[in-house]
Amino acid sequence: MINPYEVLGVDQNAPMKDIVKAMALAMAKHKYSPKEIAAAKVQLSTPEKRLASDFTFPILEKIGSVKPIPVNETEDLDVSSFDPNKYNSL
Repeated sequence: MINPYEVLGVDQNAPMKDIVKAMALAMAKHKYSPKEIAAAKVQLSTPEKRLASDFTFPILEKIGSVKPIPVNETEDLDVSSFDPNKYNSL
């Protein structure tokens, strides 16, 4: 699946009017086929499909730009002190 935001050249917070303008600009650039551009517009026009795109293609451009959070060793963790019934979700 192609990133519809990349095809149209818009941000994830772009309003519908910007998406329509971007579709016309993408058609003029001829970087993607008209079928791909139309599919990207349809995907971003439907709220459910747009939400799916937001989860599939996150805002972060590079995963390398995110620094991992250091996790302390589990030496201070005592498993016997946990109550297994406290977080029963059933």
